[in-house]
Amino acid sequence: MQQLHERLKKDMISNFITYLILLSVQLHGGRSYGYKMKLFIEEIIGQPVSEGTLYSLLPRLASPTKYGYLTSHIEEAGQQRRRRYYSLTKQGEEELISWTKEWKKTKTTIDNVIEKIILRGVT
Repeated sequence: MQQLHERLKKDMISNFITYLILLSVQLHGGRSYGYKMKLFIEEIIGQPVSEGTLYSLLPRLASPTKYGYLTSHIEEAGQQRRRRYYSLTKQGEEELISWTKEWKKTKTTIDNVIEKIILRGVT
């Protein structure tokens, strides 16, 4: 049972981080880079985010054959450093809107279920 709980928790966090990646790009003027997104997400959720989680999601979000929510390009960042910037695509913007609406509905449903359980004294 614990294995299922851990898997569900990991999936939920991964899905939420995906949303926060898209939100981070949107809130940073439509483009951002990995480390900046990581700092934003950590500030929002109040806990560290694994770079492995973040950097494994970015290529999938930018892949036109997977999701196509982001595009990416590399820019010089000074002193022989290069940085990969990500921008939202139209599809990414639409997904962010859709995900936000769905999240609100799901949250309301979960809150209602929890409230019913508390009112019945079941925990």
